[in-house]
This record gives sequence, structure tokens and C-alpha cells, in this order.
Amino acid sequence: MLVLGLVVSLVLLVPLLAIFLDSEVGRALAHRLEPRPPQGGEIERRLQALEEEVEYLSEAIRSMQAQVRRPDDEPGAQ
Repeated sequence: MLVLGLVVSLVLLVPLLAIFLDSEVGRALAHRLEPRPPQGGEIERRLQALEEEVEYLSEAIRSMQAQVRRPDDEPGAQ
């Protein structure tokens, strides 16, 4: 009986949800949930942060490569 109730409620919920989403309220809600394109200043700030992150990661990679190469360059290490 419980399963039948769940099935009936799901069957009724689908058209109600479709009606709601097609209404003005549903469209307004969808419009508010859409991601907005970033403004000009925000793009520059994000770009600067990404460039700093790339520089930091590049330096970290160079440091790790130097640490990996260092034991091979030492005399007597084999």
C-alpha cells in the first residue's frame, strides 16, 4: 500500500512540477539560479590570482626538480 502511494504521488508530482517550472515564478527562479558573467574588474582580479598561482606552482615544480636532481649530481652517490 505504501509503494502504491509513493507511485501515485510521483505520478502526480511530475505534471505539477512541469506546470510550476513553466510558470512565471519558475522562470524567475531559473533566471536567478543561472550563473552571471563576471564583471570587468572581477575578471582582472581572477586573472591576477591565476597568474600568481601559476608562478607559485612553477616555482614549486622547479624546486622539486632541483631536489630530485641533487642526489644524482653529488659525487660518490650511486
